[in-house]
Amino acid sequence: ILQMINQVNASILETFVQKIQDFGPHPTGSDACDAVGKYLYDTLNSFQLSVRYDPWTYKLRSGRNIEATLQGMDSSNSTIVISAHYDTISISPGANDDGSGVAVVLATASIMSRYRFNSSIRFVLFSGEEQGLFGSHEYVQDAVRNGEHILGNLNLGGVGYAMTSEDGNKIHHISNNQS
Repeated sequence: ILQMINQVNASILETFVQKIQDFGPHPTGSDACDAVGKYLYDTLNSFQLSVRYDPWTYKLRSGRNIEATLQGMDSSNSTIVISAHYDTISISPGANDDGSGVAVVLATASIMSRYRFNSSIRFVLFSGEEQGLFGSHEYVQDAVRNGEHILGNLNLGGVGYAMTSEDGNKIHHISNNQS
């Protein structure tokens, strides 16, 4: 684990965030969101992962999540999800919400793709989140319908955002009883 952590590079994270915000605002359903999605798909594909678009429709809205899988060695089909969302509100280029989380997912996928793990690891980038958590809602519904064994989800939102320097040294763990 320490070997993987030592591979994290701040300039790579910065490059990913800059590239994502260079697309400008990219709300779900926009051409810009589709362009960001293609960039993310191609980037994940370059890590030699199995990548797919996961289209969804919910409450008269539609979009595409992006899922990249690093297949585990264990035959139990257990999965760990590492996720963020790539859509933005209509007035923001999304550097913090959630380009920072997407950058961490991309960097994590790049590093972890060079290793093998017992469980499968899925790197999932959701769309439709700014409109009401639609992409993730449909992703979870599909997982339940398919009887998937998801051990947990590390959802990365607003990584690096802190109101105070003390907040910058904390990791917030949020869970709910429905999970």
